[in-house]
Amino acid sequence: MDKGGFYVDSTTDYQSLGDGPKSFVGIDFGKDDKDFDAYFGNTITENPEFLGELLGLPGYKAIEARVNPQETADIQNLMKNIVYTKMNQSFKYQYFAKAMAKLTEHGLYIGTNTLNQSNELIKGQDNLLKDVSYNGQTFDIWMLCSLASLYEGDGNETWLSEKQVAWLKTYQLILYNDYADNGAGSIAGRYPAIYDLVARSSYAANNYRSLGQEFFDYVVKSGTGAGAWLNLNDSINIPELNSYNNLVEIFKASQGFCCGLEPADTCTSTDNCKSHGTTIDRLALELFKNPSANNYIKNNPSTAKAMGISPYDNNGWWYRYKLKHTKSASLNSNSIIIPMNDILTNKSQGNVVAKSWNSGYHGQGTGIAVANSTTNITLYLKDILPSDEKPTGTTRPSKILIGLYVKGEFGITLTKDPANGGNVNSHSATRKKALSINCSPGINYNTKPIKYKSYYADGGVKPKPTHDKTVFFEFDVSKLHELEQLMDAHIQIKASAAASADSTNGEGFNTPDGATSYATANIGPLPTIMVYSPVDDCDINQHYYSGKIKWDDNHSSAIITYSCSKDSTKDRSHSFTFTPNDVFHTTTDGVTKYYTYGCYGEPYSETVNKKKKLEPTPIILDDTNSHKHYVADKSSNVIYPSGSGTTDIRYGYTNCNAIIHNGSLNKGYIPLGVKKIEVFYTATETLEELNILVKSGTGKTIGQAYVTNNMGHVMIELFDTSDEALANSYISFDGAAYTTHEKNDFWWNGPPETAYVRLSIDKILLYY
Repeated sequence: MDKGGFYVDSTTDYQSLGDGPKSFVGIDFGKDDKDFDAYFGNTITENPEFLGELLGLPGYKAIEARVNPQETADIQNLMKNIVYTKMNQSFKYQYFAKAMAKLTEHGLYIGTNTLNQSNELIKGQDNLLKDVSYNGQTFDIWMLCSLASLYEGDGNETWLSEKQVAWLKTYQLILYNDYADNGAGSIAGRYPAIYDLVARSSYAANNYRSLGQEFFDYVVKSGTGAGAWLNLNDSINIPELNSYNNLVEIFKASQGFCCGLEPADTCTSTDNCKSHGTTIDRLALELFKNPSANNYIKNNPSTAKAMGISPYDNNGWWYRYKLKHTKSASLNSNSIIIPMNDILTNKSQGNVVAKSWNSGYHGQGTGIAVANSTTNITLYLKDILPSDEKPTGTTRPSKILIGLYVKGEFGITLTKDPANGGNVNSHSATRKKALSINCSPGINYNTKPIKYKSYYADGGVKPKPTHDKTVFFEFDVSKLHELEQLMDAHIQIKASAAASADSTNGEGFNTPDGATSYATANIGPLPTIMVYSPVDDCDINQHYYSGKIKWDDNHSSAIITYSCSKDSTKDRSHSFTFTPNDVFHTTTDGVTKYYTYGCYGEPYSETVNKKKKLEPTPIILDDTNSHKHYVADKSSNVIYPSGSGTTDIRYGYTNCNAIIHNGSLNKGYIPLGVKKIEVFYTATETLEELNILVKSGTGKTIGQAYVTNNMGHVMIELFDTSDEALANSYISFDGAAYTTHEKNDFWWNGPPETAYVRLSIDKILLYY
């Protein structure tokens, strides 16, 4: 075939996409992912009838083998296979897909399809691709693969026309049902672009055939169009939502204000809730309150985590919303108290009652009662985390309070007055306790001992009332920051209580009729533990987040990292990231300004001076653009070391110094778009130090250099090259240099030469 076709052996070069000239020699041009992809697509779009000829569509003359007519069928199948391959692997061959979008923009080849009253697909007569098949499917399906790879489904298509979008949508229901019936064996199951088209349909958003959650999860994972997808649901109509690809970022960015959508009396601060509310706050609340949206969100792991599975989930939006709509005094103490019932693992023997007695005449008798109670309490911290079963958990506990109760009673009862006539009677009663605590690493505690009183008595003992005591143990878990640490940690308390009483009757005729001794013991945990969870500064009203943007290399996208302006925590940082949907740009005389907007509507921009990229801009410092950029001095005065005289100048020297303090290149001389700065300086003869700082208009250091040698120039890479940082920026410099000339000869060779010194910032080059 001719050059530009498939495998050829030629020395002719062709212009490659992005790689410059490339040779045809030894390459299979027809299988190149980019170059042939673009070449073939452009060839078809520039010759609109060519596709019909390649496929042999009705009304078009199919290509033929002119030299060997018997090979015509092979060539026709080969060309169909090439087009089929490009179309059904559209994510791989994006240049070709975009060429097909251009070719069919006004309906050429695809025509117009309709749906009848039963929503059955009726392919139009002008849908010419339906009349030719390859690999078991008509070519309109393969064209569908190609165009569907460009479908965004947000109502604002980049590559597809309204006619093409309408054509794609006519296939959605039949392909949806095919997938529901046949799964991986369906067309959508085999071709990613078709699956994407089905997933972004109104049928999916309305949970047709119970596949909604699967398709929602897919769209969320794709990172595009999640807001628009929810709006396809008949029960959801939030217009601004179409502009948000990432629902996770909505819940991370919202600080929980209600924007007036809730009754004023629920707000912790009505004024704050109204004045601080943003579009993203309103969207988060509307999604939360909408049953259809909420159902999808809470059943997707990433969106559920961002929204929060409970109002006690400190890392979720729901928690921040609750804080701003709960008039609770506990907020003033910077903590909330969460009762956690029935999560202790407790092995114990309690409520033990023991009695012993004897009764007799003319004889010795002994009664002994001993009661023991033990408890072994274990708290697994994973059980205080929020879950579907226990939504009142917390992801950021600071302190846990566990209570332990002890109950006991003992006594001895005699039926007659104490014996006389030499009879001996003895009685005693005691209480005892034991305690041990074991915790995972990172958990600290400082408990007071359980104060059980110990009793001992001789002689008659009156019954003691029930002895109830409750002791609380406080555990500091604030150092367990990571979820994995909380999942693995535990607290264990082992304790026991015992009571005993005994009575012994002496022998004699007047022995008491009998005696009874008794004891009870009971120990165990209180049924409720208290978990203290701090309210972070950043979750309280009037605290806001400031963003810092990072652009990608070609400024086609950006990521904004937000940090709390009043983050006072030492061990963790309050921050989140946001990805703007759109990046805009304007270009004037080779200077391009890129700009976008953050999640709160605030603008960001960066200027790139492409025109001057290879031509650094020089700035010669003088008194009009700088301050203290030059210091020079000279001295002929001979300094004699201690002990030297005027008649012997051996070791005498001359010296002078040059010091620059608070020198600067004034504001307004560093244009936007600068990426690095080269500073040229002069230092004679010895440079002690030179500190150069590039500062933003607000005084923040965005680049710096520190030199101690007089090489003459230094390059400074800018840490922050945003327009905001460079606006009104300047350069400050501080340094010192000196010159010393020493004469080590005898006096008749003359004094040391005059010392000259200079320290100056001479020139600055700006690179873009």
